[in-house]
Amino acid sequence: MPYVTLQQMIDRFGEQEMIELTNLHSPDNTAINIAAFNAAVLDAESEMNSYIGIAASLPLASVPVVLNGKGADVIRYYLDTIDPRADVRQRYEDAIAWLKMLANGQVSIGLDGAGDSVAGGGLLRASTN
Repeated sequence: MPYVTLQQMIDRFGEQEMIELTNLHSPDNTAINIAAFNAAVLDAESEMNSYIGIAASLPLASVPVVLNGKGADVIRYYLDTIDPRADVRQRYEDAIAWLKMLANGQVSIGLDGAGDSVAGGGLLRASTN
């Protein structure tokens, strides 16, 4: 089960960016290069698992929402292979810093020992009252 799907990447960064990033070596292509995307996912998830595996049993039974965002940033960095933009590099570095905190027990991915979401995980709501 991938931490991030292609559709989630498109929803987060836009289809045009996914076309461009998966075709850096073939800029005339006008469709997402699935092979390039899958290679970036494999590399990104391998790196992520090196941290996640310290904090949780792999494979995870479900993908916590936090890993969608962190995973998207890592995958995007692996796709931007020629000269990663500063914002892409920073988001990658932030995701890796968070994963290191996870491995050190400073943060949680919100799963119990069986890999299920823990109680209390919900949406934060703001009130003006």
